[in-house]
Amino acid sequence: MKSPRLVIGGIILLLQIIIALQNIDPIHVTVLFWSFRLPLVLVVMIPLVAGGIIGFLFAQWKRRRARLAS
Repeated sequence: MKSPRLVIGGIILLLQIIIALQNIDPIHVTVLFWSFRLPLVLVVMIPLVAGGIIGFLFAQWKRRRARLAS
């Protein structure tokens, strides 16, 4: 049987691909003093990827801390 994390990750990836294919229109984005146009899919995907990376790094840090403590 596959790992639950792998299954959930696959479902999230599939949903992200569906969202990406449906939202390719450019939108106007303003961040502090900068203003630019981006495809909506990037506005959705960038925080998703950033959150995944932060979660992965936090899990690695937590594992390393536990390994050093024992």
